Amino acid sequence: LSVRSQPPYHETLGIPLLRGRLLDAADMTATPGAMLVSASLADLNWPDESPSGMRVRDGNDEFSIVGVGGDVRQRALGAPLEPTFYVPMGRSQSMHLVIRTAGDPGAFCRLSLKRLGRSTPTSQSRRPGR
Repeated sequence: LSVRSQPPYHETLGIPLLRGRLLDAADMTATPGAMLVSASLADLNWPDESPSGMRVRDGNDEFSIVGVGGDVRQRALGAPLEPTFYVPMGRSQSMHLVIRTAGDPGAFCRLSLKRLGRSTPTSQSRRPGR
């Protein structure tokens, strides 16, 4: 599973850093791009070595692995864990916004978009169980 993200994605979701480092602001424009991999992806592809510093390709893009993060359920709380890699958001045409708030996340998104002058509707908001 590929996730396009930007700092502080892992800190916001509480995803632990196991080895190396997290993606940072400098990675948003770096060449080659930086990549963080999940523990299950690291175990699957590099069972007897550290993937940090390795170069990998995703389509036409080249990335250097900078760290290994914990495994999380990306699609739903009851979903199985999937090997995942994280790369900088870049110039994506769409995005998923992850927000940690004490109040209603849907209301926060609508207010934020209104303040930005955006007419883009929010398609879904949900509160994760902890």
